[in-house]
Amino acid sequence: MSNDTVNEFTIDSVFALSGEETSVTGHMEKGAFRPGESVSLLSASGIPLLASIRRIGTAETPVNVIREGQKNSLVLNVEPQHVVVGSKLTNTGSEDAAGATMIVDTGSSGEAVMETADLDSELTECEQLVNSRKHKEAHAKLDAYIQTHENSSVAHRLMGRVYLFGGQELRDEAKALEHVKRAYEAGGANDDAVLETLAQALGATGEADHGLRFLERLHAKADDAGIKRHYADLITSYRQRYRVKTLWEFVDGFGDVILESSSVEEIVKSIENGTIPQDAQCRKNRTGALVEMKDSIAKEVPAVGALFGGKAAGGGSSGKLQVVDVGIGMGIGVVLGLIVGPMVGMSFMIGAIAGLAVGGILGIIVTAIRSK
Repeated sequence: MSNDTVNEFTIDSVFALSGEETSVTGHMEKGAFRPGESVSLLSASGIPLLASIRRIGTAETPVNVIREGQKNSLVLNVEPQHVVVGSKLTNTGSEDAAGATMIVDTGSSGEAVMETADLDSELTECEQLVNSRKHKEAHAKLDAYIQTHENSSVAHRLMGRVYLFGGQELRDEAKALEHVKRAYEAGGANDDAVLETLAQALGATGEADHGLRFLERLHAKADDAGIKRHYADLITSYRQRYRVKTLWEFVDGFGDVILESSSVEEIVKSIENGTIPQDAQCRKNRTGALVEMKDSIAKEVPAVGALFGGKAAGGGSSGKLQVVDVGIGMGIGVVLGLIVGPMVGMSFMIGAIAGLAVGGILGIIVTAIRSK
């Protein structure tokens, strides 16, 4: 495990700002916090959650850091019902991975296969059994091991995986979450394997939004390209499995995040009123490269595509418009042909046909002008 200093803030009061943002006041017990950092907290039900610090201080007098011994307010992106007076916000002074684990493969079930170093022989055998999906045998050995090593983070993590992926006989999401919570509290708060298993347990117990934050944190801090790709793929499958809405992130020319939203209505409104300029870049689910909106969201979301001239997802609208214009033009042409035709020596039939042709051509021209 890492020897990094633990930063710790104690919450003295809680105020709801919205359904997804909470303001807390309190004092810094150890270390320091800065805006943009992720912090861990235990919810009212004891579930480990992640939140990011949106702001330190008031809107009128924000500050860039709060240090040990200081008091101030923090704005967190976490639902108010999960925050209680007396709980602590913590993180470490370094984003370096502290766990003794490395991802080597991912099964189709979504269960990550881990390779673990520095384990005793019993835990090594248990790890191999879990990785081989021999969950029943692993359960028996882990149950006996935990009886004499109740504070083993690795043992509780492995037991959590057994209850998550152990088939009908063993599958129990509530027990899985309980064991992963024990792993987290027993020193696994900075262990990538614990955080990934915690994310899976949170998703399985109806807290997928919070589980996703742990996966996003792991993706953000991954240096190895293969590990980063693993987490990007895992985030995509996790969102699909637990039906978490797609999150779009918009960035301006200075690299600052303008908006993060899953609401198409909010995104469209922000583009229309100029909050998001049309030359802004965006990406989906906080993974991958930033690209221009016309090449990404405009191709996937019809309402946004319509704002770019209907050339993307809304491209069918111009075809419908042309049909309407041509129909109107032909109708007017027939009427005029029936009236004007006899006046210039044409029969009613010839006048109607001529009017029909001219009206149709005019309808096409009108559509072309309106589409520019």
